[in-house]
Amino acid sequence: MVKKIWAYAKNEQGDYISNQHNPSQNRTFYIWEVLKIKQKYPEVYEKLTFYSTQKSEKNRSKMTPVRNGFFRYIENMKGGNNEDGDNETISHSMAILALSELKEITFIIDKKSYQLKFTEFLIEPRLQFENDKVYYPDLIGYFSSKCDLAEKWNGKVAIEVAVNHKCEPTKIKDFFAHNIPIIEVTLTKKMIFLQEFQNKSYDSEDLEKYYNFLKSKFKDHVYGTILSDPIPANYYVEELKLKQMELNNIISINKELNELNESYKLELDNKQTSLNEFTIKINDLSRENYNLHNLLKQNEESNKKLKNKIEIIESMSFWEKLRYLFKLD
Repeated sequence: MVKKIWAYAKNEQGDYISNQHNPSQNRTFYIWEVLKIKQKYPEVYEKLTFYSTQKSEKNRSKMTPVRNGFFRYIENMKGGNNEDGDNETISHSMAILALSELKEITFIIDKKSYQLKFTEFLIEPRLQFENDKVYYPDLIGYFSSKCDLAEKWNGKVAIEVAVNHKCEPTKIKDFFAHNIPIIEVTLTKKMIFLQEFQNKSYDSEDLEKYYNFLKSKFKDHVYGTILSDPIPANYYVEELKLKQMELNNIISINKELNELNESYKLELDNKQTSLNEFTIKINDLSRENYNLHNLLKQNEESNKKLKNKIEIIESMSFWEKLRYLFKLD
């Protein structure tokens, strides 16, 4: 069970103290806040009675803060009257708390990024399956409508935080069989609450500092591993519909491309015919031009010869011209 580091509180009149930003919700008192109130304002502390935070009010029990940095149950239930609290670590409890207060989490899973948006989280809800197995997942998160994996996973996911213990294979198998996905978040050595693991003393300020550290880390991104990845049959049906729509769209586009290709081909054939006709005309003109060029050359030769004769005749005397013309000699 998770060490309880948060609680609700009732005032002297026996009413739950409301969240000042959202009066419809109870205010959450963190352990470090309560320890500070107890130390600095004992008169205020004496007027408060702390309770566990189950969703149903009838399931809540009285709690009291202890020096080790968590709440314990006053009544001999839900973990018993154990001064050392539950067997889980503060690192584990803090991580669950920090994750549960985020409305959006960017999970990095196998180098892929998933933007998961949540409407609410249930902390350690009781799940009993048909095989009589009972489980208390660290968190059950319910997705908002527009969210990666929301449709695939039917709108919810279990989140397990691993510090000392990984999720058991039997639990993974049961969750998968009951269509509940699991993302496991493992806290590395750099993210655990060192004072606890090194058996060093710590106070409320250390706890608050560690909580803020985790929350700032998780706001950026959270590394996770998908342990259970069930896919309901209706998801396959919807995916098949989408694929069929994509295929129909591709077929339609291909048909349009074929029609366009035929149109281009016909236009190309017409242009090729015109080009062939033009080429024939060019060849005819080229031959005609060649013949004209030869004729011009012949005329130039004839003109040259005629010009030479005229020059010769012009250089003759009158009697020579007569003899030449009438060929008297």
